[in-house]
Amino acid sequence: MSMERTMSRHGSVTPSVRSEDSQTSHLAQDLSLSELKAFVEKKAKENYYLTIQNEIFEKYLLRRDSAILKDAEQEQKLSKQKFEQEKTKARMSVPSSCHSTSSFYSPKKKITIPLRIRNEILIRDLEDMLVKHEKSLEQHERHVIRLRCVVEELTGRCHLVENVLCKLKNAGRYETFGEVKKFVENTIRQSAERIERIRLKMKTMKSTLTSVQNELTRKIDPGNAVKGIDFEIAQIENTKLNKALKETCEELLRLKEKEDELNMDYKRKEDQLKTLLLVFTQLIQDVNSTNRSIGLLQQNQRKIEDENMFLDKKIQVLQTAASVTQTPSILEHMALSRQIGLRTKEHTSLIRQMALAQQNYQNHKSKAIYMCR
Repeated sequence: MSMERTMSRHGSVTPSVRSEDSQTSHLAQDLSLSELKAFVEKKAKENYYLTIQNEIFEKYLLRRDSAILKDAEQEQKLSKQKFEQEKTKARMSVPSSCHSTSSFYSPKKKITIPLRIRNEILIRDLEDMLVKHEKSLEQHERHVIRLRCVVEELTGRCHLVENVLCKLKNAGRYETFGEVKKFVENTIRQSAERIERIRLKMKTMKSTLTSVQNELTRKIDPGNAVKGIDFEIAQIENTKLNKALKETCEELLRLKEKEDELNMDYKRKEDQLKTLLLVFTQLIQDVNSTNRSIGLLQQNQRKIEDENMFLDKKIQVLQTAASVTQTPSILEHMALSRQIGLRTKEHTSLIRQMALAQQNYQNHKSKAIYMCR
């Protein structure tokens, strides 16, 4: 209340500005155009600032105590009348030549509300806003719970109606109307049992609510011992809790930084693992292709070995024939030697290809083992 009284004394700041304007109104004759513009802009800013400040304080006083605001308005009217009287007296007694331009630059005392009172106003407004916000949240939660219950009840009713309609649509397949009647009676009985269960649940909830209310009234009973609050101990505990909270926040920040570092490391390791998996799959494909080429070369080698065995047999036959016949044919010998040379060249080339394939296979195998490590 003392703060509001102080505000009522400081809230109406317009008369002070008007008194200053009365003292400086005669200076316009001795000022240049630029100085006059600067003076007008300065006074307009001060007037705008004080108007906003008055509006804020008037709203605050309307919320807190309207009687103080009425007293302040009466004081403002009286000061306005006094200002008009002084203005008329000054015009009648003081000549215009006695004013000097030095008062334009001299500092003037302004009536404003201290910063402490402004902070208290702001804190109280914030507390009121928080209380209103909490009340609105509670109302919203109650409304949501109520709507959820209504939705559940309506969904249950809809399911029941759908079930009844579905059964009634299929009523044509019943042999007699007695079965339909029995179904309707069972449905009504189930709904009555459900309503009875809900009624019992509501009864238990009401009993628990009454017990809680009784316990609450018993605890709030003025006959109970009321402990006094030691504000010094509370302040010490508050400082300790603030210190612990600050340490906890710092620890959380450190853990957050550590978590970020671990996440970065994990992403880096994951990228490395992906690259290694790609390389490993490529190596597996190379090894498979090398194995296929080795298989083809082995098949070709078997074919060449079979052909060599056939040629060896043919050579043996020819040798036996040559040993039997004393006059071998030179043309047949030349053709046979030519075929033998061609087959030996093919055999040597296939052996070289097989050696190169085996060497490539060993290289891929060693590379895969190194990458897996």
